[in-house]
Amino acid sequence: NGKTTLTSLLAHIWDKMHKPFVSAGNIGLSLSEAVACGIDPRATVFLETSSFQAERLSNLKPRSVLWTNFSDDHLDHHSSMEDYFLAKANLLNQCSGCSWVGESVAQGFKKLRLKMPEACNVISRFEGKGLPLPENHFLSTYPQRENLALAHAFCQSESIGERIFFSLIKDYRGYDHRLKKIAELEGVSFWNDSKATNFAATLSACDSMEGDIFWIGGGRSKGGNLNSFVESIVKKIRKAFLFGEVGHRMKGLFDERSFPNEICQSVEEAVGKAYGSEVAPSTILFSPGFASFDTHCNYAERGKNFMEVVFDLKNKLHGTTQECFT
Repeated sequence: NGKTTLTSLLAHIWDKMHKPFVSAGNIGLSLSEAVACGIDPRATVFLETSSFQAERLSNLKPRSVLWTNFSDDHLDHHSSMEDYFLAKANLLNQCSGCSWVGESVAQGFKKLRLKMPEACNVISRFEGKGLPLPENHFLSTYPQRENLALAHAFCQSESIGERIFFSLIKDYRGYDHRLKKIAELEGVSFWNDSKATNFAATLSACDSMEGDIFWIGGGRSKGGNLNSFVESIVKKIRKAFLFGEVGHRMKGLFDERSFPNEICQSVEEAVGKAYGSEVAPSTILFSPGFASFDTHCNYAERGKNFMEVVFDLKNKLHGTTQECFT
């Protein structure tokens, strides 16, 4: 989690400093296309890399690697958690310089009894209080404080001081569909986190919220441990509204725990049921936790669907002009 945010954040900083850069990989151009188009020899290439790509890398020798965190994901592709971890760790083995990793990555090395490369620095998530950022800044949320800490550590190694670093990121807005408040109706806030396609992202989103959370989740399974996920999320939310291919399997696990939940046939039905509940929530959190391909082309289309539903609800209740988004 956090790869896109971290890549775009560093690109934002380089852009503000008028330093040459290229964003490539899962964000922007593919690396091969970027090379074919021509790259300024002075440019820094920020390459967002997935485990699918990392596991077979042999020729790429990155100068630096930033590995945000490690959690249960992509087990529909990798044979085990160890196989998944080793795929990502291959990037560190290929690195020619220093690397920075989140605490969960260090824990992964310890759990698997693997030796972490010597030039690897473990970075702790920033605490929420005292950050020199505007109120309610995107990067001040719980999930993003880990990305912020990694970006800060890397920038320090590039001789970018703390004061300059925080001044440059004040206007960073983050990517669409990544934990953003899109509306508030009658004291209920609506959050779009459609980019959350795994359990860790959804649990982190829950940790960022306050009050009673009505969670809308579901989609296509990526092979993770559903039982463990449900055991964790019931401690963070008030009620679950489930949709997609995993909906009925999830309902069974919530029912085993006598936890309030409802099956919904669409995102629209889930939003309507959540907002129309007898006990009003503080927050309606759309953070699916699963892949989108059972009902939508991608997470962006899924997020736009949620936004359209919320804005339509707002229009019906208040007769306001339709919100616009891209």
